[in-house]
Amino acid sequence: MKKSRVFKGWTALVLGLGLSFGPVAQALALDLTQAQEAPVKLGANNAALALQNAFIDVAASVSPAVVNISSEWTEDVQGFSQFGNMNDLWRYFFNGPNGGGIPQFKQKQRSLGSGFIVTPDGTIVTNAHVVGKAEKVTVTFENGTTYPAKIIGKDTKTDIAVIKISDGKKTFPTVVLGDSDALKVGEWAIAIGNPFALDHTVTTGVISAKGRSVEISEGGGAQSYIQTDASINPGNSGGPLCNIQGEVIGINSAIYSQSGGSIGIGFAIPINIAKKVADDLVNQGKVIRAGLGAVVQSLNPQMAKSFGLSSTQGALISNINPGSAAEKAGLKPGDIVLSIDGNPVDSSNDLVTKLYAYTPGQVAHLTILRNGAQSQVSVTLQTLKDTAAQPGASADNGGEDNAAGDSGSSLGLSYQDQTPDIRQQLPEGAPKGPVVTGIEPGSPAAGSGLQPGDVILKVGNNSLVSAKQLDQILKKSDLKDGVRLFVWRNGVTLYTFLQDNP
Repeated sequence: MKKSRVFKGWTALVLGLGLSFGPVAQALALDLTQAQEAPVKLGANNAALALQNAFIDVAASVSPAVVNISSEWTEDVQGFSQFGNMNDLWRYFFNGPNGGGIPQFKQKQRSLGSGFIVTPDGTIVTNAHVVGKAEKVTVTFENGTTYPAKIIGKDTKTDIAVIKISDGKKTFPTVVLGDSDALKVGEWAIAIGNPFALDHTVTTGVISAKGRSVEISEGGGAQSYIQTDASINPGNSGGPLCNIQGEVIGINSAIYSQSGGSIGIGFAIPINIAKKVADDLVNQGKVIRAGLGAVVQSLNPQMAKSFGLSSTQGALISNINPGSAAEKAGLKPGDIVLSIDGNPVDSSNDLVTKLYAYTPGQVAHLTILRNGAQSQVSVTLQTLKDTAAQPGASADNGGEDNAAGDSGSSLGLSYQDQTPDIRQQLPEGAPKGPVVTGIEPGSPAAGSGLQPGDVILKVGNNSLVSAKQLDQILKKSDLKDGVRLFVWRNGVTLYTFLQDNP
């Protein structure tokens, strides 16, 4: 009861601050005045004040170069909103051009986002999804000044666009671009943008992760992003993510959220990628990508262990295209790329994203792991085409006995040697070897990613030419620990891991 009275008394006191001018309120005011007049010692907070001033300096120096971007375009939509009343609607159904149905009409679409100026003449970098199909683009500065802008180019794969202020007589403030490859997890991160159209909002956090593989842009596949817990919300897209020195190290692009608002998981495009893409859009009119001419895949713990690795960091080369830069450099399937020019490679997507910062003809120095030993390989990069990898050279591995095999119900995998009928069903160029003929749903084989029609070329480091060999190797293997498979599928080779249920 005593605690209850104290709680009720405190509630009354709080309410009294706003509604009463009696003795209690006067006494409280007197106490507050006395507290304000007391000397404050800040010596112990010098470090905190220095950090606070650093945030203030970043906001003051970067915000003038951050703009609000408004995009407008017209789009065909379906609906009934163009009809003013039911008579109009009935006339449409009975006399409309198609004799009825849901009408189509043109409607204005708008989007809001952010961007930042990178050249004094008004070149702005933002997200491709911010400008969308824009027919009209307007940028608004911190002081409320607006300018029309035109789209220079956009790349939906990386979700980067470049626009330019049309007024060529002005000189505009610019940001300083940093080095996203030099970032470390735990560094301060400062986001500036226009969340929910609230102009020039500054939020702070840290770099939560690097090389985060996320698929954001439609058709772009998974890319490598900076993850931050600095609050990012709709409208922040295209705005800068800065370090404590005020350098832009990323472009805020997306959030992970179940509510539509920030829950502390935001993603930014590394600025080193944005530099290359923006330069290409301005100077070439399109993005010229560099690549190895190889197919790479990420490592899971089981696959990494099978190669003698203690972590999943690295990109596993599974296929080399004939005549490619990778082949000329001597790279082989099974090589694991650990770093490029001294920068660690976290995953296959991280390697592909890092290569976005290179140009064709440039030499990249790779650290690879092959047969348990590290070595250095220099690759003169080729122009990357947005097409599927070309088929690898067919391997003539010897004879066949047309035997069939079944790994057992525990794995749910059936396979057999290639018969003339099976060869006719396989894609052209298929190498010899046992072919997967059946996968039981929900089985370990299904979980491994194997598919009917896959040609199994190796188990671990053991090459295969027949189903009988595959039988013998699987019987000798500890399937509780699992085995690494090297398979051919539709013209490319890849690795997978097959493990019995523990």
